[in-house]
Amino acid sequence: MELHAIGSMEVITDPLFETLGQRDSYWHIEAHESAGIAAQGIEGVGVVEVASPYSIEKHAELRFAPFPVERGQEVLIKFEAYADQEMPFSFSLSEWHEPWRSLLRPNEKFGEWMLETEWRHYEHRCHIIHDEPEARLNFTLGGGNNRVYLANVSVQLTPPEA
Repeated sequence: MELHAIGSMEVITDPLFETLGQRDSYWHIEAHESAGIAAQGIEGVGVVEVASPYSIEKHAELRFAPFPVERGQEVLIKFEAYADQEMPFSFSLSEWHEPWRSLLRPNEKFGEWMLETEWRHYEHRCHIIHDEPEARLNFTLGGGNNRVYLANVSVQLTPPEA
């Protein structure tokens, strides 16, 4: 991890998706239920093919994991995204293992959003409530066959307050 700004640390070590699809990558894909997924990095953009003819409950996931977090850290998550067709999506910060619990205050969870057909900037500030050596940033994609584009993904952690 490298220093990003005074007092904060950048978690995303491959913001250009250069290792996506490689064995040692921190970027991972997974399909649930009857969904399908394929992903690759193209000129600094993560391009994700989603095949999910049902709802967001039968979804595909793109995640960055694992990385450690500490209780009390403030997190700033930023990225740009769009899809060929509007579709529901969410993003979360949780454990990378069972029971997959959220690492955020209940009132700071991300909820479900709609990906639009033009680039849009997303930004979310939240706080870690559990120490976790294997956290994950998870993008949940579903609701139809589509292509999703992600760029400039950043997760900045500030030290816990004393």
